[in-house]
Amino acid sequence: MEKEHTVTPEDGEDTAILKVRGLSKTFDHVVALDDVSFDINSQEVLGLVGDNGAGKSTLIKLVSGVYRANAGKVVFGGRQVEFNSPRESRDSGIEVIYQDMALVDELEVWENVFLGRQLRHGFGVIDRKRMIEEAASLLERLGLGSLSPTTQVGYLSGGQKKGVAISRALYWDTRVIFMDEPTAALAVIEIQRVLELIERLREKGVAVVFVSHNLKEILGVTNRIIVLHRGQLTGILDTKETDEDEVIRLMMGGEN
Repeated sequence: MEKEHTVTPEDGEDTAILKVRGLSKTFDHVVALDDVSFDINSQEVLGLVGDNGAGKSTLIKLVSGVYRANAGKVVFGGRQVEFNSPRESRDSGIEVIYQDMALVDELEVWENVFLGRQLRHGFGVIDRKRMIEEAASLLERLGLGSLSPTTQVGYLSGGQKKGVAISRALYWDTRVIFMDEPTAALAVIEIQRVLELIERLREKGVAVVFVSHNLKEILGVTNRIIVLHRGQLTGILDTKETDEDEVIRLMMGGEN
C-alpha cells in the first residue's frame, strides 16, 4: 500500500504545517519578494495569485530550495528549515508540480511515479512487480483507476499527466504540494478532473498551494487566497468572504 499522510488536528491545536515569516529576496538591486508572511494549514487549499512579476515563482523557489532568501524564515512541520536544493525539500515532504510536470514521456506511468526512487528487493534488485502494483493502487485511490500503470506517459492526455505527477507526489508522503498553473492548456473536462484531484488531496490531509491566473477556479476550490503585487503581500482572503473584484483590486496593489 502507498503511504498516506492524514491529519486530524485536535481542537485548539495549531494546524499550520508550513509557516513563512518575513521572506525576502533581491536579485542585484531588484526586490523580487519583500517581507512576505503567511501560514498554510493541513487539509487546506491555499490560492496564490498575482500578476506576472508579482513574486509567485520566487516565493515557490524560496520555499522549495531553489533560491536562498535574503531575509526571513520557513518553518515546516514545527521546525525551521533551510533547504539547499529541491531534492532536500522533496525528501522532507514539500513538492512542486510545475507546468511541465517533469515527466518522461518515453517511460511508463509506474516508472515515472518511482523515477529516481525505485523500490528494491532485499538484494538490491529492482522490484518492478511491486512498483506496478503500488502505482495501480495509488491511481485507484485518486479516482484514476481506468489509467493503466503500464501505459507510456507520452500517450496520455494533459489531464492524465497531471494525475501522474500528483500521484508521484502523494506516494512519497508529501505534506505540502505547490501546483503551478495545473489547469493551464487543458480541456474543460480535464480541468474539472484536476480540480477534483486537488479536492482528493485535501481530503487526504495534504496542504495544496494552488497557483493560477484563473480566478474562477481559485474561488471555486480554495479555502483562502494569498495575493501578491510587485513582491509584496497585499492580502490574505477568506475565499467564502471575498469575490473576484476584491482579488483583482489587491492584485493591482490596492490595500486589503
